[in-house]
Amino acid sequence: MPRKFASSVSFPFSNSAFELLFQESEETIDDDAIRFFTYMQPYRATSPDGSKLAVASGRGAILETFSIESGIENIQTRYFIRPGIEIKDMSYSFTDAEVWGFGGLSATDKWVFSIIDLKHRCIDKSVRLIFNDIAKFDWSGKPLAIYHTPYRIDCFCVDSKGDLVYAVTQDSEGCYYLSKISL
Repeated sequence: MPRKFASSVSFPFSNSAFELLFQESEETIDDDAIRFFTYMQPYRATSPDGSKLAVASGRGAILETFSIESGIENIQTRYFIRPGIEIKDMSYSFTDAEVWGFGGLSATDKWVFSIIDLKHRCIDKSVRLIFNDIAKFDWSGKPLAIYHTPYRIDCFCVDSKGDLVYAVTQDSEGCYYLSKISL
């Protein structure tokens, strides 16, 4: 795949994806096998001052935040989207309900950021441009903003102020970009 380097870009705030995050559920996952596969490949970020840890599920959209100043204390667990997986013979498969969910985390001392895709179903292999939103949360897991991009975000980090994102992005043609994104 060809590689291209982009200059600074700015992306608009996305209202539709933001509204999906406010459909938060208090439903927990009681099935041990589903919980295992949900957290088999989690995403993690630590605040730069080392006082907080965020963990996002690899399936569905569950965000947990912890204080790690003196031990490990749960700040908040937010269940945004239940994992859409079925378990059979200790393996899992996607159901029609499974969306991609979280795709990576980065953090500042004030906020948690995530690559996120709440629109596309995992079973729909025709969609190439997934994970093209960045969500901003406070450390209690409350969603504050979602920024939409025209690119897939493969990996990213946020500057200490939380207003610049450095990312490897990909367009719908498969070209990669090294991007500096203003939020």
